[in-house]
Parts: sequence; C-alpha cells; structure tokens
Amino acid sequence: MPPSNPHTLSANHPILRASGRSALSIAQTEHQDDIAAWQCHVGALVRRGTAADMPHDLTEGLHRLAADAASLDPADLLGLDLEAVRHGYRQLLKRTVAWEPQASWQAPAMRASGHPQAGAHQQPVLPFYNDYQRYAIPMDAAEAELQALHESGHSLRPTSHLFSSGMGAFATLFQALRAESTAPPVIGQHLYFECGRLLNAVAADAIFADETDPAGMLDLIRKHQPEQVFIDPVANSPQLPTVDFAAVMATLAGLPGERLRTLIVDTTLLGPAFQPEAWLKGASWPDHIRLIAYRSLQKLDQLGLDLVTGGMVTVWAHHPLPLASFRQLCGTHPTEEALHLLPFPDREALLAKLNRHERNVSTLGNWLQSLKSPWLGTVHLADAQLLAGHVGPLFWVDWSDRLDAADAQRFCHHLVETATAMDVPMAYGTSFGFATMRVAAFSRSNGPGTALRIAPGTENLARLARIADVWTAALASFGARLAEAWLQDPACRMQRLCAQADRVIQAEALTGEGCRELTLLLQRLLDMARACSLSPELIAVPESLRARISQPLAARLASLVPEPDPDRRPDLATLQALTDALAALDEGIRPKRRWPWGGAAPASKGPVLRQSQRRPANLFP
Repeated sequence: MPPSNPHTLSANHPILRASGRSALSIAQTEHQDDIAAWQCHVGALVRRGTAADMPHDLTEGLHRLAADAASLDPADLLGLDLEAVRHGYRQLLKRTVAWEPQASWQAPAMRASGHPQAGAHQQPVLPFYNDYQRYAIPMDAAEAELQALHESGHSLRPTSHLFSSGMGAFATLFQALRAESTAPPVIGQHLYFECGRLLNAVAADAIFADETDPAGMLDLIRKHQPEQVFIDPVANSPQLPTVDFAAVMATLAGLPGERLRTLIVDTTLLGPAFQPEAWLKGASWPDHIRLIAYRSLQKLDQLGLDLVTGGMVTVWAHHPLPLASFRQLCGTHPTEEALHLLPFPDREALLAKLNRHERNVSTLGNWLQSLKSPWLGTVHLADAQLLAGHVGPLFWVDWSDRLDAADAQRFCHHLVETATAMDVPMAYGTSFGFATMRVAAFSRSNGPGTALRIAPGTENLARLARIADVWTAALASFGARLAEAWLQDPACRMQRLCAQADRVIQAEALTGEGCRELTLLLQRLLDMARACSLSPELIAVPESLRARISQPLAARLASLVPEPDPDRRPDLATLQALTDALAALDEGIRPKRRWPWGGAAPASKGPVLRQSQRRPANLFP
C-alpha cells in the first residue's frame, strides 16, 4: 500500500510528473488563493454591515483564523490537512450570520403594546406592503455583487436576481416565462432532472431535444421555431453531453422574423466561467434574442463550505422579465442567513477555484482512463472546445456492464473505506464544488447500466496524487470485497437469486411454472458467474453456485417423477429450456467437466432430449 505521508511521494508519481511544476510550488500558490478568498469573504461580511455589531469574539475569530492559516509553514502544505481549519472557519461563519437576524420576526408587527414584535434593524412596517420579512430583506448590494460576476462587453448590462435555491430560481423563472408565452418550448432532455420533471409536468407540449445529437437538436429548433429554448451547456448526466452554445444562439438568431426568442441556460456547472461574449465566438447577438442564465449558488459559489441554499438568475435583454414580482408571488426570496452567508467573492477568486477543480478533473480522469481497470469503463470528460476551454468540476466513469448498481454502491463504500485507512480525505455523496473529492454511483435514467460521478475537490497536486493511490488500492482489492458480499450478504442479488432457486428446487413438484422460473433464475446466475472473470478473487463464487444450485438441480432432474396433474406437468419444451439453462450455468461455472447424466457437458445449450438416450428413465410416461 502506498505510504501515508505525502512528503514521501516520488517526484515521478504520474500525477505530479504531469504538472510540470513542483508540488510544493503549486501547493503554496493554491494555499494563498484560499487565504485570499477567505479574507475577501470576511470583507464582504463587513461591507454588508453584518459584522458591524457582532460580538468581539466572533470578529476576532474570523480574522485570527485567516491570519493563522496564512502563517503556516509553506513546507508543511503538502502534508497538512486543512479540513480542521475549514471546519473552524465554517462554524464561525454560522455563528456570525446568526447574530444579526436573531432578533428579526418573519411577520413583524406594525405596533405592539408589550414587547416589540420586530427586530431592532428591521425596516418600518407598512401595512400590506412589507409586513412579511421576506419582502423587506435588502438584496440590492448582494445582487449588484452577483451582477458584477457576469459583466461583459455586450451593450446589454446583465440584471441579476437572488432566490432561495437553485430550484427556486428555476421555478420562478419558468413561471415568469410561461406568463409571457405558452408556446411549446424546446428542452434539452439531459437538463437537470428536477428541472426536466417540472417542465415535463407543466409544459405537456414541450419538445425534447437530444443533446448527444447536436445536428438533430439544431434541426429541431429550425423546424419548430420555438420562442423559448432550455439547455445545459454541459449536462450533468453520465456521458456529459456538451451543447454548442454559439451554434444554438446562431440558430435562434437565424430564424425568420424578429419575434422575441429566449435562450435559457443552466450554468450551475460553470459558475462565472459562463461569459456570453467569449462563448459566442464572434457570432451575432440580435436584440430580439434574450439570454437568461440561472444556477444554484450552493455549488461553486460557496468556496466548498456548503453553508446555505441559494440561486440566481441573470438576464441580458432589451425585454426584461418581472422576476422580482414573481419572486414575491412564489415566495422564493433568500433568507436573511443566506443573504449574509453567500460569499460573493470576485470573479477572479471564483475562476481560480474552478480552475483547480478542472485541473483535478482532467488529471484524475485521464489517469483513471490509463489504468484500464476491469471494474471501470469509459471515462467521460466534457468537451472543452465547446465550453470556451472549460471542462467543469466533475466527470463520469462507466461502471462495468457485467455488474449492477448495487455493486457500484459497494465500490463507492469500499473506496471511501480505503481512503480512511490511508488517511486521505474523501466523501461518498452527491453534489460538487467542495474542497474534498466526492464520488457517487447513479443508474442511468435513459438506458441500462450504472456510472460513477466523480467530483474532485480543490486538492493540491500532492493530495491528488494520494487520491490516485487510493483509487489504485481500492480497485486492486475490490474483487475480494465483492466476493465476500456475493457469498455472505443476504441482500446481494446473487443470494436473492439463489434463495429463489432453492425454493423452486425444493418444491414438492417441479411444475411447468417452476421450470420457467428456474430457467430465468439460472440465466441471471450465469450472467453473474461470467462476471467472475473480472477478478481472481471471485473464483470462489462459481464454486458456491455449483454446490448450492447446479448439483442439487441436476440431481433433482435426474430423479424427476411424473407430476400426476397434467395441467401442472412441465412439457418437454419447458423442461428442455430448463435443462439448457442448467447446462449453460454448469459450463459457465466448471468448463469441461462430466455431465451427471453421462457424456461430456455440452459447450453451449446442454443435452438435447431426443428419444430416451439422455432422458432419465422415469422422466414422463
């Protein structure tokens, strides 16, 4: 097993060698970026007035934490685990932002005879205007900071709006768009699944386009000439289908007439990296084309701290949407805590963080592809040519098609257990944008099979090399872990199939229905037996199948007595299918062994029941 101390990593480690710079040099630069982002966050809290009246210990704690982290010995950066520092910073932030809103009322009173039912800093309440706290939360400064993330050279300045969550932002946006036009929209079928479900439920006439067929998607837009098109430039689904934003915009612009058309883009995986002017590659942007970008602020915008939910919508248009009004109607305002906790650092800080995610995505993804592990299939990275040089903060790896989703979940658990044993931070969970790598297994929604979603954090290269070592160790030892599960875990698919087969084999009479059920079970068990070729540690599994299923069933067939009820008696075709399935299973388990009824076991379909040559004498009268 690789050494637990990152200082002992060889400079020839493939992860470090690919960087072209020393691991220490990169770690120092990235650590300073972290400190600068934290200090920027503290400055934002002060600018918003949050820290003005905070207890002294909280303000001192924030500044002291940043100073202590900044004073770390650079030589320790390769081996130092900053998880504890980040956790302390996160706890202080939670305490900090709870200070000001703690006296607020969600429905403050206009006047009270006893104790005031309004916070000291709440605005005066006007009847039926701002008598709910969500109407009075000051968002102008925060929305101006958001807007600055997407300033571009276009003549249209963007307008940004804050919401309670990413889905809150999308649902409010969709309501505003539907109020404007009920024409059937064109929707990318790989849109984030909750957005897709909402669109499918409300816009029953929606036209779904397949992002994996770029030309077909553009033809669909030309054919239906929609007023609204919903896309995700890099879809968060196993094959990471990538949409050519410039081509879609050009197609919309080329439709006849100058009717208002809107392109709605999910930028959750890209954050402020989405800059329309750069992405258009010189393509025209007519005034009647309105561009709207929305994203969750829980991912890339919180420096990996995952503090609160939040969402944003940015609009470039001569025809703005009344999103503030719809936000009020839908009740999707951000909370006071969310407003103060969202960092809103500058664009450079966020892009530096995204660049680290993307460097780790490319490095680890290409390295995993080079392993050619039997457990893993194709590695899918986003097409950087269509994303202005970006690949996003995650990638996908196909899981072996010989194994099922439960086995993929077992591998994720095994991977994190291996990381624990090697003292390497890693998490099994969904979402992305964290300081620490996360991995999760997903069943495909649009086809068979399972895939692993891998979201590297912002680890420095020495940490990334240790993560690569964890993958190497976990992949090498997973065969033994899987064999143990298949042989001992009652919830495992093989054990469930064996239990079903036991029940049918031990039944008083082997009926036609029982034979058909056994045939199907044997075929499934054969698929699992074939999967045992993935690892030498799985060799015990076929032997277990032989002892538990193959031998007892062969003996049962050899001593089969006629079923007196002709309606329950299996016909020869059913029995033939069962015999073929048993022979195939037996051949898959133990090739070239002798068949119990005499003669060599057949290579494929098993013994053929012709005349009485290979039938038990007492099979049927």
